[in-house]
Amino acid sequence: MCIDRFKSISHLQKMNISTLKSIIRKRETHFHIAFWLFYFSSINAHWRTDWFDRSLRPETVSQFSILFFPVMLYLNAFWLIPNFLRARKWIQYIVVTGLVLFGFEFIRCSLHVVFHPTDEILGKAFITEFNSYDNLIFGRLNPAFLCLQFSFAYRLSRDWIEQFWQTKDSSEETEIEITSLPANRMHKRYKTSYFIKKKNGLQMLATEDIVYFKAQGDFVLAMDKNRRKHIINSTLVKIEEEMDPSSFFKINRSEILNKTYVVNYESYIKNRLKIALKSYEDTLYTSNSRTPEFRKWLQG
Repeated sequence: MCIDRFKSISHLQKMNISTLKSIIRKRETHFHIAFWLFYFSSINAHWRTDWFDRSLRPETVSQFSILFFPVMLYLNAFWLIPNFLRARKWIQYIVVTGLVLFGFEFIRCSLHVVFHPTDEILGKAFITEFNSYDNLIFGRLNPAFLCLQFSFAYRLSRDWIEQFWQTKDSSEETEIEITSLPANRMHKRYKTSYFIKKKNGLQMLATEDIVYFKAQGDFVLAMDKNRRKHIINSTLVKIEEEMDPSSFFKINRSEILNKTYVVNYESYIKNRLKIALKSYEDTLYTSNSRTPEFRKWLQG
């Protein structure tokens, strides 16, 4: 009875949290709509006049820049940042962002040349406009850099809030699972597979097929028995808790090893061990502090 009552209370708490999250998401949408309505209504720009009228510039940015700002902000916040920075692909991010920004500027300069014909040749007129103070990237007010700053601030804040809710939900689920079990049935369930994001969709990777895990910055590489690498968006500490300790062992700060694929080991310098793996030419090494426990674990 006590356990059932606790489960019902916990269920109500979870419902309240999920309801609160949905309310926050709706309010976030309403906030965006209200903000951009205020943004567009507060700008002193004559939308029916010449699209590139220079007289508008002393008062505010051109209409193209006004439209560019929200488009680039959401593009960077919801596509560029998640796709590149989470995987630490800094070079790709810089290249793609640069292409997007220069793409906008190319369109702006091209429209200006088309709607404002001059005696200059097209190439020279294009370069003249590109070097003007209306340039989105290097011109007055630098709308591109302002946009990138706001998109980073928004995305990082949003990710922090989502991570906070996920951590809270997972901790409550764990508490419910452990508390609701009778004393003679309380046991930990270990992870048996991961879903890996690939180009053609999600791919299931069984933990028994993983030879070892290797930490790489903010993510972990899972090396499978076919010598393929898979990116797992997690930490080595969390993965160690999810794995069955009878099969997986953390041999040093950055690697967790699967016992099934250990061929042999031999002594190495400073009380470390050199481990040979099945189907792998690479060798792994234990740290000084983990060597005694590794010997016991391997014989267990």
